[in-house]
Amino acid sequence: MSNENPPSQESATQQAKKIPADYGLPGLGLSMQLAGGIFSVFIGATLLTMMMAPGGSREMFWLFLLAAAAVARSGYHAAAGRHLLYNEQPLRLIPTYFAVSAMQTILTFFVMSSKWHMPSGDAIGMAVGLMIWPTALLVISRLPQFANLTDRLPNTEDKSFEGLSIIMTMFGASGVLGMGGLLFTMLKLPSRELQQGPIMLLLLGCVLLFIRSVLHVRAGVRGVRETDQRSTVELINQYANFGIIAALVFGAVLFMLFVQTGGRRMPMLPVLSMVGSVSWVLLLWPLAVRRYVSERQFTDLMADNTTHVRAVDGGLSVLGWFLLGNAALGLSMLAPELLGSGRGKGFALFAANAGASTWMAVVVVALQIAAARELITMGPQRRTLASVYGAAAVAVQLYNIGPMWKAFTHVGMRGLLDGGSTMMFTMVAVGVVIPVVTLLVVNRTLTPTATARFRA
Repeated sequence: MSNENPPSQESATQQAKKIPADYGLPGLGLSMQLAGGIFSVFIGATLLTMMMAPGGSREMFWLFLLAAAAVARSGYHAAAGRHLLYNEQPLRLIPTYFAVSAMQTILTFFVMSSKWHMPSGDAIGMAVGLMIWPTALLVISRLPQFANLTDRLPNTEDKSFEGLSIIMTMFGASGVLGMGGLLFTMLKLPSRELQQGPIMLLLLGCVLLFIRSVLHVRAGVRGVRETDQRSTVELINQYANFGIIAALVFGAVLFMLFVQTGGRRMPMLPVLSMVGSVSWVLLLWPLAVRRYVSERQFTDLMADNTTHVRAVDGGLSVLGWFLLGNAALGLSMLAPELLGSGRGKGFALFAANAGASTWMAVVVVALQIAAARELITMGPQRRTLASVYGAAAVAVQLYNIGPMWKAFTHVGMRGLLDGGSTMMFTMVAVGVVIPVVTLLVVNRTLTPTATARFRA
C-alpha cells in the first residue's frame, strides 16, 4: 500500500512537489500532434479530390477555399504540438496557431453567413466552437508558471512515459473494442460471403489492426502498472514497429480491395489519395510515439543518465491535458447547438438526438474540464472530481444506450448480435473508454517510487 496522504489532505507544498518539471505538457504536445495530423490528412485528401473534380462553380470555389484554410489550421496545430515537444521556447508557436485559427474562423463565418446564408445564430455558434481550443491554448500559454519555459521541456523523473502509457491504454482499448466489434460483425456474415476475395482481404486488414490494438493496450497497461521502464519501452517499441507495418499492409489491402471491386474504372489518383490518407493516419501515432520515446532515451544517454524514477504525479498531469483537449473538442461540437437554432445536431462526445442528452453532454464536459484542471495542477480534489466525471460520463452513455436496449427487448439476443446492433454497442463501449480508464487510473494505489535502468 502507498504511504502517501489522500489528495484532500495534502498541503499546498505537497501538491506543488507532485507537479512534474515539464507540467505534463508532453501529453498536450502529443495530442495536438496527432489531432492536427489527422485533420490535415483527411481534409487534404478532400481538397485533392475537389481539385481533380471536372468543371467548377462558385460553390465549389468557396468550398475549396474553406478546405484549404482548414488544412493550414490543422498543419499549424500539429506543428505547435511538435514544437512543444522538441524545440526551445516550447509554447512559442501557440500564438501563431491562434492567429491562423482566427483567420480560418473569420473566413468560415463569412462564407457560411454571407455566401451560403446560414442563420446567424448557427454561424456564430460554429465560429465560437472553432475558437474554443485556440483561445484556451493562448490563455494557457500566458500563465505565469509557464514563463520560465525558455529551453526545451526538461526530462522529468520518468520522461513522462507513465502519462504516455495512460494515453496509449485509452487508444489501445478503443482500438480493441472498435476492431473487435467490426471483426465480430464480419464473422457473422454467411460463409459463402466470407470466402469472397474482397471480404477476405478486408478481414485480413481488420485482424492486423486488431493485433496492433492488442499490442497498443498491452504496452499502455504495462507502463501504468510497472515501475520497470525497460520492459515498458520494449513493449512501446514493439507496438510502434508493428503498428507501422500494419498501417502499410492495411493500405495495400485497401488498394487491392478497390481494384477487385471495380476500382479499375475509377481514376487512380483519387483511389491513391484515399488509400494514402488512411495509411498515413494509421502511421501518425506509432511514428509520434517512437520518436518521443527515442528522443527521451537519447537525451538521457548523452547526459549519461540512464536511471528512471517513477513520476511524482503518477502520470496524472499528462492525463489532465488529454482530458482538457477532449473536453474542448466536445464543447466545440456542442457550441453550434447551444448558440444556434438547434436544428442541426452537432457531433459531441456524449450528445444524442434528444435535447436532454445535449444538456447532459454539457454537464459531462464541464465536469471533464474541472477534473482536467485539478489533474494538471495536482489539486486536492483531483481524485474526487476525476471520479465524478468518470461516473457521470459512463452514466450518460448508459442513458444513451436506452433505445438500443428497448430494441433488444423486441428482437432478443439473436437480433442484438446482428451487424448493425453490434456496431452500435461497440461505439458505446468505445465511448466509455476514456471515463473508465480515468476512473481506474486516478483511484489506483501507486507502488512506492522505484528506480530502474535502461538496457544498455
